[in-house]
Amino acid sequence: MVDDVRQAIRGLIRAPGFSVVAVVTLALGIGANSAIFSVIDAVVMRPLPLVRDADRIVALVTDTVSYPVYRDFRDGSTAFDGFAGFQNRRRTE
Repeated sequence: MVDDVRQAIRGLIRAPGFSVVAVVTLALGIGANSAIFSVIDAVVMRPLPLVRDADRIVALVTDTVSYPVYRDFRDGSTAFDGFAGFQNRRRTE
């Protein structure tokens, strides 16, 4: 392994232009990766700031639920403290 490192260093010294491009490329890649992870960590992985017990939120996803079925879920649920629903439809105009 020591011989491989020595050969790599000699190759980088012989081609300084390639060395600069390689170092700059690595620096940009590491910097962009760090920036994206910081944003994802702040937005997705942190608990919701204004929601009490955010770790207890559950999402139930289904294709279609009529209002009477939603009302039955909401009123008859003993497993959940609260129940809410929404429709996500595209508007066609």
